[in-house]
Amino acid sequence: MTQISHAYSAGNEFPLTGSFNASDIQSVEEKPVDGLLSDEELFGSREVYLEALENLASKGSFEREKIAVFGGKFIFVFKTHPSIKKPWSDVSIRSIENVNYDIVDLSHPMQGNRMDGNHHEAAVMDNIPYSRVFYHAFPGAIITHRGSRYKIVSMTRPPAFGVGFKSSITLGAYAKPSTHRYCTRPLSNLKITVVKQMERVDLFDNNRIPPKDVIPTPDPTTIFTDEVDPSTGSFAGCGIITVKRNVHGYKKISLVTRDELSRSELSLPDMEYDTFAFWIDCDASGLGKMMTPQGFGYGVHALSHALCNVAPLFVPCVLNDVQCDHSFYNPTRVVIFDSRAGGSGITAQLWKSIFQSKGLVQAAIDLLGHCPSCADDVGYTGGCPACIQAGECIKFNDFLCRSSALIIAKHMLKRMEKTEIYKQNLKEQMQQRDNHKKRTNRDGFSSPRRENRKRAMRSAMDIDAAKQRQLVIGRPSWPMDRSEGVPREQQEA
Repeated sequence: MTQISHAYSAGNEFPLTGSFNASDIQSVEEKPVDGLLSDEELFGSREVYLEALENLASKGSFEREKIAVFGGKFIFVFKTHPSIKKPWSDVSIRSIENVNYDIVDLSHPMQGNRMDGNHHEAAVMDNIPYSRVFYHAFPGAIITHRGSRYKIVSMTRPPAFGVGFKSSITLGAYAKPSTHRYCTRPLSNLKITVVKQMERVDLFDNNRIPPKDVIPTPDPTTIFTDEVDPSTGSFAGCGIITVKRNVHGYKKISLVTRDELSRSELSLPDMEYDTFAFWIDCDASGLGKMMTPQGFGYGVHALSHALCNVAPLFVPCVLNDVQCDHSFYNPTRVVIFDSRAGGSGITAQLWKSIFQSKGLVQAAIDLLGHCPSCADDVGYTGGCPACIQAGECIKFNDFLCRSSALIIAKHMLKRMEKTEIYKQNLKEQMQQRDNHKKRTNRDGFSSPRRENRKRAMRSAMDIDAAKQRQLVIGRPSWPMDRSEGVPREQQEA
């Protein structure tokens, strides 16, 4: 790890990184130095880099040093403060969240049933980010580790953010060996609120396009409330949303019959963060008359899964990088968002592929209509892992209907084809295809290798454009711990 974080010369910015230490460039002789890479390129943008630099400076994490470089000139570099030993050990390569939970085995001899926040390394079974801990390791949950079953008996509540809080913290979820003959499944709610709409696509009948400065009048009954949705009236859009998930209980399921045995309630804080998303209206008023409310809701849920499953065809990502709204009761639209707090840029790239010929929705239609595993099974509409089932579904892949999702997706595509942005993109695609044919006829035969190289270059340009994104920092809303001088409150099972 380099000691040089940033450097300045007289009037010129000189960022350095790579495999060079400060001593490697302390020379008055003129000699070229290769292998330097800008920190700004690594962080994605100048604004993000300077923000991180300012944050580190406010904490005293580095010191500034004046050193000599080529030609007898001097520059100022920032080095890690000597009091900080092994700074890379404080940065998790598994999670980017600042709150994480250690799953601690209380029965381990080195832990000794202690729940005071001191976790012995040998007793820590796993580490889970804050955004997932209430879903997987809530108080009362039965977990399995290396073939052994454990029950979570207690969790530590963190203090409120902003009250003497460090940049990162690791809390504890404490478990004991269990012999219970049941498994647990959390009961959770997911609420999505549109905070800021960045782009908007409207759908108008009879090709009637109103002026751009015309804004739909909000409902007078909700104009004075806090829940005015800026996306009201639009066919599709993208922007910043607030995702709030609450685990309010869990149910016990028999390991033998898989029947539900009982349910228990929990009182846990909401998990809340901001991220980037796009949404598409499903025409509930039109299709709702043709389909049952249950079939329409299950179809929207299944279509949301299908859109997430085809996302890797358009953007380099994995399935758990994007999430969707898993609502199946009276839904009106599909919402796809980045699962990382603040957004990871994947949904912003997917938004570009929606209003395109053979775009994201068309790929979802192909997946739903031609699934190699369950397309021929007429009597089964629940889908399979090859099409609409997803491991990240908070409803455990229940309430899905593949046939209803196919109807909704085809209707959605027909509505998309009426929008001006789709027509404009289709016109540009046809023009690019004609230009490509002219170049091919003029330059001669175009080999498959040349075509693959061109596609790779276009993809690289799109990925580079994804770096120019706006980040929003997540804000978990934990309750205040009003007790003073008392250990942190424990949530008992």
